[in-house]
Amino acid sequence: MNIIDQKVPLWWMRIQGEIVFGSNIDQPWDPASISKMMTAYMAFEAMKEGKLSLNTIVTATEEDRAISTIGEISNNIIVAGVDYPIEELLYMMFYPSSNVATLMVARATGFIRYRVFK
Repeated sequence: MNIIDQKVPLWWMRIQGEIVFGSNIDQPWDPASISKMMTAYMAFEAMKEGKLSLNTIVTATEEDRAISTIGEISNNIIVAGVDYPIEELLYMMFYPSSNVATLMVARATGFIRYRVFK
């Protein structure tokens, strides 16, 4: 399939903000990837403020492990009690687009807290 024919929002921009190519950019889209981008932004802001570094360790909780086992929203396994550096979690956020890694990074920034309700 030609990338132009895909029915997904797709765009590239230069640093100056000029759109150099666009396809379906006005089509509504689920915000999952945008949430990952905002979480990464929060992490980099925390690094800029000296609150985090790429080497900051996040220890996986039992809730993280439980989220990672939900097949509908998770595509990788997190092990409770294992230490994950922020750098590894950031990679996991974008490939394979890990939701649980996103939550772990968000928690590490200190900007949000989450709790899984049963």
